[in-house]
Amino acid sequence: MLRKLHLANSRVTAGPLNEGDADETLAAALDIPCVTEKPFRPYSDKILTTSSNMIDEADAVIVATRWWGSGNLSCLQLADKALAQGKHLFFIDQHKGEDFTAGQAHAQIRQLISEGAKVMKTEEQLLEALCSLI
Repeated sequence: MLRKLHLANSRVTAGPLNEGDADETLAAALDIPCVTEKPFRPYSDKILTTSSNMIDEADAVIVATRWWGSGNLSCLQLADKALAQGKHLFFIDQHKGEDFTAGQAHAQIRQLISEGAKVMKTEEQLLEALCSLI
């Protein structure tokens, strides 16, 4: 998704991402500003604040995480903030089998969807939705 948005000449930021992850490597290669954290730990307050500041500047927020663990639940708090600010919030298709938080992540995602977040089944569908915002 990062590559497709970059090639579409979108102004893109990313994060929080885990250092050394494929998304972080791609963001660096494409010179996309991103916020990174060491892997296998919850995101620090500093990382969450920096990510929150990026959301303040965004028109739309895309949550591409499909694997939910306790360490990245804070991303859903950032998503909630984006919706509260009136940002367009998109999830790329979520599957219940990828929630390792005893259902907590998917419960929060369902709440965000009920408040206006959109679920896109494919990256192409997401790109079409983003184009319609212009």
